[in-house]
Amino acid sequence: MSVLFDPHALITINLVGMLTMLLLWLLNRETPGVNYLLLAATLIITSLLLLLQDELWLRLPPWLWILSINLPYISALWLVTAGLYRFLARPIPWSAIGGILLCYGLALACFTWIQPSPVHRAILTTATLVVNMVWNIHYAHRWMRQRYPYTYRLMLILGGGIIVLLLWRLSLLPQPQQPGNTVASPAMTLLFFAMMTSNHLLTLLFVSLSHEKKSEQLIQAATHDPLTGLLNRRGMQLAIERWQQAVRATSGAVILVDVDHFKRINDTLGHDKGDDILVWLAQMLQPLPVVGHVSRHGGEEFLLFLPDIDLSDAAAVAEQLRQRLQDHPPQGLSVTASFGVATLNAASPLRAALHEADLALYQAKQSGRNRVEVASSLP
Repeated sequence: MSVLFDPHALITINLVGMLTMLLLWLLNRETPGVNYLLLAATLIITSLLLLLQDELWLRLPPWLWILSINLPYISALWLVTAGLYRFLARPIPWSAIGGILLCYGLALACFTWIQPSPVHRAILTTATLVVNMVWNIHYAHRWMRQRYPYTYRLMLILGGGIIVLLLWRLSLLPQPQQPGNTVASPAMTLLFFAMMTSNHLLTLLFVSLSHEKKSEQLIQAATHDPLTGLLNRRGMQLAIERWQQAVRATSGAVILVDVDHFKRINDTLGHDKGDDILVWLAQMLQPLPVVGHVSRHGGEEFLLFLPDIDLSDAAAVAEQLRQRLQDHPPQGLSVTASFGVATLNAASPLRAALHEADLALYQAKQSGRNRVEVASSLP
């Protein structure tokens, strides 16, 4: 046996991997799904240690040894799948995962007790591993490709490589009806290598996911308002800049929204109630009747950006929102808002459009509040 597969080296390498995963867990305990990955790493270590029972002075019955190696390892890989679902806040398909593990366990027991066959067990385990890898790659393609592109590519490369190795392993297995019905050494070597590296691949996957998650959180903090959850001024500016870079010969609209008599609300009811009003307004402005973005522009002022729309349609949207606020006031209060609408050209600076919208908003305030004014109609 080479140094790579030396039992003592294997135990040391995987214990180091386990300690690394434990350290990462201690540093990132609040990360969703990390508990599943830690449990998966523990099961893989358990499976590997049992595989080396002679080195650990264990003497398990053959049937128990076979089940103790295969079931923890297969369960660990499906726990990784559950961890990915949990990490992305998706419902974990426990019924499907449980059904697969149940079918695997029953088939493994059959090929261990009823019709003992090492080749059938190897085919069963390899096929289950391929299903797991295909499932994870499909899930990553559907839910991680846009949000976590680097981890998605990592999973695609590693998962695809493991699938190739597993299919190669299948091709090396003898036919079940051949004399002896034993698994060839090259096939066992490939499976052993997959088991040995799984723990370290888990660590690599977790590090990549955690890095991209923290980057996402930093971007979220830099571009979103913590009180309302809406885009902040910087986030809206970036959204408008992306639109302006993508189109050249079209126009959109910006709408400034300001809560009427907000200072009076703060002075009489307190700032906590004022914050509640801002959260209520953020919720009422969504969803927009058309495609667009909503942001908290500052204080009690909100900014709406409607791409690819003319001024009259933007004014109609503003009126619809004004009516929505008036018809659904916060409990026990009468709260309204004024709206200023202006055109935003793809080639024009945002500052000019905001100035026009601000003038329209000022006119709405001067004309009695709770109304919509359009920049083009100003004297």
